[in-house]
Amino acid sequence: MFRGRGDPTRSPFVFRGCLLMRLSLICALLMVLVFPFIPSFAQEEPQNTQFSEEVSVSIVNLYASVYDNKGRPVLGLDQKDFTLFINGKKQKISNFSSDVSEPVNVAFLLDVSGSMRMLNKFDIAKGVVKSICAQLRPDDEAALLIFADGEVEMLVDFTKDKQAVIDRMEKLKAYGGTALRNAVAYCHRLLIESVGKKGVVLLSDGVDTRSDLTMEQAMSMASKVELPIYAFELIRSKWIEENDKEKDVDEYPLKAFSEATGGLYFSIDPASGEDIASACAKIFEDLKHQYYIGYVPQKNANPYGKIELRTRDPKERVRVRYSVSADGG
Repeated sequence: MFRGRGDPTRSPFVFRGCLLMRLSLICALLMVLVFPFIPSFAQEEPQNTQFSEEVSVSIVNLYASVYDNKGRPVLGLDQKDFTLFINGKKQKISNFSSDVSEPVNVAFLLDVSGSMRMLNKFDIAKGVVKSICAQLRPDDEAALLIFADGEVEMLVDFTKDKQAVIDRMEKLKAYGGTALRNAVAYCHRLLIESVGKKGVVLLSDGVDTRSDLTMEQAMSMASKVELPIYAFELIRSKWIEENDKEKDVDEYPLKAFSEATGGLYFSIDPASGEDIASACAKIFEDLKHQYYIGYVPQKNANPYGKIELRTRDPKERVRVRYSVSADGG
């Protein structure tokens, strides 16, 4: 039944109640429309200012190999088994890993200069590559880089297909001059994205004729690379002819690069009695059983200071290499 304005049964309280109810509905509608755009300050978490400070601090990454007094790798060590000193000051180890199942990535850096054609050196180098590939596991990866005339070129990027590396290598021919120092200094730029435990196998006769970097410059760059260099000097020559004069050649360049990066040095010469298979096994063993240790250096401290990494057993020998990752990376 319709009730008009003059209807005596229509109470003013009923009218006011309806008006209030309408106003409440309008307010609720406004709240639904407006409040989604208002941030919820009650649920906002405070910013972690400590984290923003820490990410700008460089992290020093150490890669250590531990051997007993018989030269056998020491396995199963934990973070608590290591003590780290930098310039004589004890450091707190913040990161640690000893996963032996992690894939091994080997980059072959092959000298293809003209001098490798002499004395069967190129064939010996190919034999080393084949021997190492034969010992890699299915999940391990290999890459092939070459250098000559001052350039380093990636021929085969990291792949689990080791045969692809060998097949590409078999098509190579030696040419040009040797720029050993440049190759060592710059090869890491092509390997920076690779994962896993990484190492460079350098195969050369050690004779440098084209580098524009000094030995000191190359050493400085190589020592800051997060890659150990396992250097094979192919048939050590006692001398070479330069400007019609005999010049002595020793193992210093290749040996120095391997020591500066925490790798190993081998001379491959029939007269030396070095067994290629044994040398390759040492490389694989060294990469597989590395310990990773990370620490944040103290403020204003030199991250490349003198390192002393010790284990609990003073008879154990520790070989270590390191690099610095900026911005916590």
